[in-house]
Amino acid sequence: MLAFPVPAPRFSGVALPQAEYAPTSRFCASLLALPRYLLGALALGACSGGPDQPAGGQAGTDAPALSAEALAAARDSALQDLDRAGARFGTTEAAIRAALGAPARTRQLAPLGEQYAALGDSIVMLEYSRMEFGLYRVLPERRDLLAAVTITDSSVNIVPGIAVGSPRGEVLARYGAPYAGAGADTVEYATSLGGNSVAFIFRDDRVAAVRWSYFID
Repeated sequence: MLAFPVPAPRFSGVALPQAEYAPTSRFCASLLALPRYLLGALALGACSGGPDQPAGGQAGTDAPALSAEALAAARDSALQDLDRAGARFGTTEAAIRAALGAPARTRQLAPLGEQYAALGDSIVMLEYSRMEFGLYRVLPERRDLLAAVTITDSSVNIVPGIAVGSPRGEVLARYGAPYAGAGADTVEYATSLGGNSVAFIFRDDRVAAVRWSYFID
């Protein structure tokens, strides 16, 4: 399995170091996922949000506790909503441009080495000031498949009640224990049986970035 370099993305004029990716297939969404240790270096705007709340709910409330089954169902539903939220601006270059306007920068990369680049497919990166979209473009029909989204914009509500700047406790209360990264600066949730995932990157225990990785079959 051959790793290859991907040019470093930029957010708000801050260049991140170059990284290597080792994908296992040409449709692997992890190709476009930013390395976890890099996103702590992002330059962030003002963050909003109150103090952390315990995972069981807000302190001082008398709301009845949910049963284990009800809590699991609520968290499954919340994860499905989170999975869909990554596609809110569109899943193709045309749709994303229609929603957000022209990107600050567009990059086109060869996918996963020579054997797949020879097919003519490509990876298209659309960079906005605090958002980045990764698309896998299938040729010759020029069909776009959304593979990755990263948001660092505190003005964007990821889902109701969760945004860049939200405390770690609010994320854990809504989604439960992550499948990877518990207690670390990056926690990751599986959001679909098809292999999609969403990572929350924290700085000082507040959300600094949210990254969606969509598995494309």
